[in-house]
Amino acid sequence: MTSVIENITLELGTNINEQKEFRELYKVAFKYCPKEINELKAGYKSTANKSLKQDK
Repeated sequence: MTSVIENITLELGTNINEQKEFRELYKVAFKYCPKEINELKAGYKSTANKSLKQDK
C-alpha cells in the first residue's frame, strides 16, 4: 500500500521525498491489482483537485 501511495503522490507532484525502493514494489502491486490501484488513484486525484480549487 505504501508503494502505491508513493507512486500516486509522485504522479500528482505532491511527493518531494521519493523513496526509490518503492518503485519495484509498485510494479508488482499494479501487476496484480490494477483495477484497485486505478480506483484509488482516481480518488486521490479527485481529492487533490478539490483541495486545489478550495485554496484559490
